[in-house]
Amino acid sequence: MADKTIVSASGVCFLTSLLLGCVASGTSSWIVRDFHGLSRYGLFQTCEESIFQSNSRTSCESQLLSTAWAVTAALILLGLFILLVAVLNIMFAFVRRDYLDRAKWQAFFAGIISQLSCDDLSSLTFFTAIALSCASVIFEPYRLPEDTNVGFSYILFIICLALLFIGELFAARIIITAN
Repeated sequence: MADKTIVSASGVCFLTSLLLGCVASGTSSWIVRDFHGLSRYGLFQTCEESIFQSNSRTSCESQLLSTAWAVTAALILLGLFILLVAVLNIMFAFVRRDYLDRAKWQAFFAGIISQLSCDDLSSLTFFTAIALSCASVIFEPYRLPEDTNVGFSYILFIICLALLFIGELFAARIIITAN
């Protein structure tokens, strides 16, 4: 009974983490700037909302990724793919117990890769002046401009990593021990 509970708890955490990671990587709200209209910067596109005489207009365009953003996006997508394989192994763990160990290690490596991308993203985005190749956001080291905030996509990605860690604790039998 404890094995089914461990597999279920790990599966819920891994699946939720996967879904949050997909939503975070697909939306364009990693960095939000509210200066003469709302600008949102994502991994793959930039959206700008302009308001003129109480009419709002939103335009989104795909952006050419700088090297820093391309590396970050590649690491995030690789981590999500490995997490998807871990979720599939968690499903098979209901039938055979040895799939739980595979899923545990796959989720561990997905977490490491995602953490590398998170470190890469946070250090490149928030701590250097070369993160975005657009002239509309000018960074100072260790500081975002006053009219710029972290968007909900970045927060979702942090929650994704936290759930991945909690699922890993379940899979490693640290939270619930099996007899």
